[in-house]
Amino acid sequence: MGAARELLGRESPVEVFVALAPSAGARAAVAAVREALGMSRDEAERPLGFGSPEDLDPLLEAGEVRFAGELLAAHGAFDVPRVLSLRGEQARGLLREAFAVSGGIASGRAIGVIRALRAGGLGAAFTGLAAVGPRAEGDADAFWRALVAAGELLAEEGEAPSGPVREALERCRGEVGRSAGGGRDLGPG
Repeated sequence: MGAARELLGRESPVEVFVALAPSAGARAAVAAVREALGMSRDEAERPLGFGSPEDLDPLLEAGEVRFAGELLAAHGAFDVPRVLSLRGEQARGLLREAFAVSGGIASGRAIGVIRALRAGGLGAAFTGLAAVGPRAEGDADAFWRALVAAGELLAEEGEAPSGPVREALERCRGEVGRSAGGGRDLGPG
């Protein structure tokens, strides 16, 4: 881990992974980079959520170490989770709820939303979900209501005073009325 921390002073997490993986293996290299980034040892060794580092061994054996590191980075393996307030944690829970009832989200957008949720980038997760909306097979009313509740918590936290988050919140409020079949529009809060 000391080598990883030293390298991080002048290299990106991908470059550090590339330097360590050939001799340490994917699992140890990922854990070393994550710990050097400031994660606890327990957190650094936690499953990645999209497979295991051993899944990358064929890439390492084929000499595709950089590609393996870039895949890890693209999927958020090196994103450091941000400590959130109680309201932030509640908002994250509501955003996860919206994600769950959405009926599915295209993989590229889903990766971005998942990364933002994991790292604590709640504004990005919120605007990402609001931009795509639920699919036809999702629960539109539950989706928009969860987003409105999350957006209001973000506004209370100062995340939505203006700009994209505020605009997305206004859109979500309008969608609640439409998704409920003409139900009450929550209006500006």
